[in-house]
Order: sequence, then structure tokens, then C-alpha cells
Amino acid sequence: MMIARRKADLTSEQARAALSGVARGIRDRDPTALYDFGVSARSLTESVTGGVSEYFDMLIATVGVVLLIVCANVGASGMARAQARTREMAVRSSLGAGRGRLVQQLLFEHVWLGLLGGSAGLVLAWAAIRGVLVRWGNQIPRAQEVSMDGRVFAFALALSIVAGVLAGLVPAIRVTRGSLSGVLQTGGRGTARGGRQLAGASLVSLEIALALLLLTGAGLLIRSFQSLLSRDIGFDTSVATAEAALGGPVYAKESIRRYVYWDQLLDEFRAIPGVEAAAVSQWIPLGLTGQGFVDVEGREHGPAGAVYRTVSEDFFRTLRMPLIVGRTFGADDGSAAPRVVVINREMAKQFFPGKNPVGRRIRARSQEPGPNGQPAPWLTIVGVVGDIRTYGLESDVRAEMYVDFRQTPSRTTSMTALVRGSGSPARLAEEMRRRARLVDSRVAVDVGTLDDRLRATLATRTLAMVLLSAFAAVAMLLAALGIYGVLSFAVAQRTRELAVRTALGAQRAQLMALVLRAGLRVVAIGMVCGIIASAWLSRAIQSLLVGVTPLDPLTYVVAAAVLSVTVLAAIMVPALRATKADPVTALQAE
Repeated sequence: MMIARRKADLTSEQARAALSGVARGIRDRDPTALYDFGVSARSLTESVTGGVSEYFDMLIATVGVVLLIVCANVGASGMARAQARTREMAVRSSLGAGRGRLVQQLLFEHVWLGLLGGSAGLVLAWAAIRGVLVRWGNQIPRAQEVSMDGRVFAFALALSIVAGVLAGLVPAIRVTRGSLSGVLQTGGRGTARGGRQLAGASLVSLEIALALLLLTGAGLLIRSFQSLLSRDIGFDTSVATAEAALGGPVYAKESIRRYVYWDQLLDEFRAIPGVEAAAVSQWIPLGLTGQGFVDVEGREHGPAGAVYRTVSEDFFRTLRMPLIVGRTFGADDGSAAPRVVVINREMAKQFFPGKNPVGRRIRARSQEPGPNGQPAPWLTIVGVVGDIRTYGLESDVRAEMYVDFRQTPSRTTSMTALVRGSGSPARLAEEMRRRARLVDSRVAVDVGTLDDRLRATLATRTLAMVLLSAFAAVAMLLAALGIYGVLSFAVAQRTRELAVRTALGAQRAQLMALVLRAGLRVVAIGMVCGIIASAWLSRAIQSLLVGVTPLDPLTYVVAAAVLSVTVLAAIMVPALRATKADPVTALQAE
């Protein structure tokens, strides 16, 4: 590992290419040099935050979409109310108010609404941040730096004003344009007929399209998460872990003392009631690993390398890794016995395609360098075990090799015990901590479970999926409220028209169909636009999808169905209200 400050005019790609060229040059001059892979380079920020940045960009875009939906919702409601306020604006105009003054008044109302909403949003944001940090704080990079300071308040204030202006601008322009004096002459009655003249219809269609976009994105992530969970990780994660590092001059100088410690520790763990198997390993799955260059006897060139693990004889039984062919380690594979190695199925496929690798010899050239520059020792393959996804469900299967820890004394300083029992791994871990103190109270032991490690590998994806699903649900409800509000105002404005239709013999079903047509036309336009936008923009999250394509038909069908049911329920309320109007009362009120 090397850290360097990059020149301002040097890109990461250029740095990677230059350093890889150096590595290949060393390899050409010195065939024994360990430079087969070249060099990978990435920023320190990326090293700290990992893949969070991809999800961060997606969530920022999602929040922006929700904000647009809110603005469209308020704008559509404002346009619907504008018809009812046309007479009011006409009176104000006749009393001397200019168009600019009227626009200013309407914008002020919306900005004030935006500020009230922004204040409530800050309170909700503070509570939401606390909840997220409590639930996922230990799995979010630099979570301790997350706080709401003056910059956040200033941003919220500015955004609230911008949202208020965006939401109020269209209704303000629409209600003040044209001749307001003509409104007084006609009595200020609305004349909207049919869905084409439905006030705010375009904004509601936009809401529905954006809501469908978010629902589709959330659905793709959920489907991807389900695909991940259905993957076979290759080992049993219901295992407790205890990591220890043997320091001090006694353990550092004498490997026999280290073996005594690990043997005593395993004996203590095996004595716990309900324990079925226990083992130790220098590197365990779902944690750090060592990747080494591998030579195959009788072959000058071969695959680049494999994951290298130092394990005890019960490692495979503890993790329930299946034995494919041959055997695993036994009591006879001690320090004085011939060196042996177990490989996984993927390594057998890569290094010995179509052949039985048992009995063949390999050596871990970079992980086991010989003394005084001598080559690494040859290891005889004695068995092949099943594959595992060593970095979690999102990772691919890699070539792996396992060596007996009794034959690698230099790698026994820091190891992790793995214990599988019949009870809860979390409770087992606490008992392991207590028993580890009995072996040597001076050695600190960090206990945990493989289940916790697995959840940690999925934490970022889980958090992003939960947040996006929550935003999508909010967007869906906002779209339903939008269509409900617009249709409710339309029904209220058309009370006289509906009363006349009823008086002339129109049936309730005909009145309901009249309102439903207006609403369904808006929904249909929004749905079509939403599907097109989803198909176009879902490719942006393709790198976050596993086992699902951006155009997954099931996701689109389910998202459209969920949104359709929700908005149709919202449409039915004003439609039913229109059929219950008493024509006599309505005409008398007019």
C-alpha cells in the first residue's frame, strides 16, 4: 500500500497507467518480482467512503424529485383555487391594484407556506437523522461528522423560499393574466369543462410521472436486494467470532507459546455447552484477506493468484463448507509433516480446468517467501472444498487456497476464532469473551458474529433502499393528494353545471363517469410519461443492480399498478361527491 499526493494536472487514470507501467518494467527486469497485477489507484476519499458516493448521488436526486413533486402539488392546488379567487382578484384590480401587486400577493402567500413547511422539515430532518444514526451510524463512513449546523439552516431557508416561488409562480401568472374586468361582468363563475381544461392538470400529470419514476427506482433496488439475499454465500454465517492479537515479547519470540494459547482458547470454546465446532483462521470470510501470487508445478505461466488463508483443521466443518473431493486437514498435518493445501472449486477450475487437482503441487510465492531469498515451499493439494463469496453477497466467487496453521507459525500472531453452536451467536460471543479471559487476561479479544458482518456488507444498500422506498411512498401519496385536490376543486366549481345535468335527467353513473374521465385522462398522461422517464433514467442506477435489469418488466408493472390503485382511490372520492349533490339546493345557492 502506498499513499501519495497527486499533482493537480494528473488524473487518477494517468496515475494508474504510469504506476502500472513501472510495475511491469520491474517485472520484466526481475522475473521473481511480485508485480504481476500492476497498480490500482483511487482517491483517499473513495477509500474511506467506499461505494457510498453512488448511493449519495442517487438519494440527492431523489430528494430533488420529491421537492419538485411537492412544488407541483402546491402549484396545482394553487391553480385550482385560482378559479375560485378570480373574482377576488378582479375586485382588487378594480380598486387599483396592478398586476405586479397581485402577483406579489400570491407569491408571498406561497413563500410563507414554503417557510412554514421548511421549518417543519428541519424538525423532521433532525429527528430522521437521529434515527438513521442510531440504526446505521456504525456502518456509515464518517457518521460522527453528520450534524445540522448554520449552513444547513441557511440552505433550508433558501430552499424554502425557492420552493415557495416555484410553487406560486404559475398560479400567480395564470390568475392575473387576461381581462379581470370581464370576470366581474360574468359573475366570476368557472366554466371549466372536461379534463382538457382541468386546472392544474399538467402539474398533476408531472407529479404522477415523477412518483412512478421513484416507485420504479425503489422497486428495482428492492428486487436487486431480493436477488442478493437469494444468493448462496457458500458458508454458514450463524457463527460467533473472537479476534485476538498476541503481543508482548513472549508471544512474539516463541511460536510454541502462540500455539499453546490458540489450543487452550479452542479447548475453552469447545467446552461451552451447545458448541458443535470451533476453529481459528488468520483471515476469515467477510473480513480482510490476503491475495497471493501462485505458481503451478510444471507450468511456467498460469492464473495470477488466489486468496490465501491460514486455518485450523475444523475450519471447514465450523463454516459448513462442503468437501468436493479429497480431504481436509487432520491431526497428522503437523509442523513436521509434508506441506499440504486445500483449494476451492473456483481455483481448481481456473488452475486445473477439466482435471483432478488432488496430488498436484502449487506454491504461494508472495505469501510464503523462503528464507534468504529462497523460493516458497511447494504445497501438495489434498482436497477441494466449495466456493464462498468472501467479501459478501455482492462479491463474486474468487480462487482461494487454505493452508494448515500448524505449518505456518509466522502467521499465528493475529487470528480469529470461529465457533458454531446451537444457541444464539450473540450470546455465544459473550460467553467466548468471558472464557478468553481465563486463558490469558492480558490478551484483548474482540467478539462478534458473522451475521453482523454480513449485515454490515449490506448496510449501505439497505439504508439506500429504505430511504428511496420511503421517498417513493411519500411521492405516491403526494400524487394521490394532487389529483384529489384538483378534482375536488373542479367538482366544487362545476356544482351548478352538475345540478343542471341532474335536473335534466342525468343519472348518478353518468355524473361519476364525467368526473372520472377528467381524472383518468390526467393519470394516463402521467403514467405514460412516467414509464418513458423510468426506462430512460433507470440506467443511471444500473451499477447498483444485481440480478435485475434496468428494464425489469415485473418492477414496472408492480410500480404502475400500486400507483394506479392509489390515485384511483383518490379520484373516487370527489367523483362520489359529485353524484350526491342536491340540484335544488345547488341552484338556490347559485
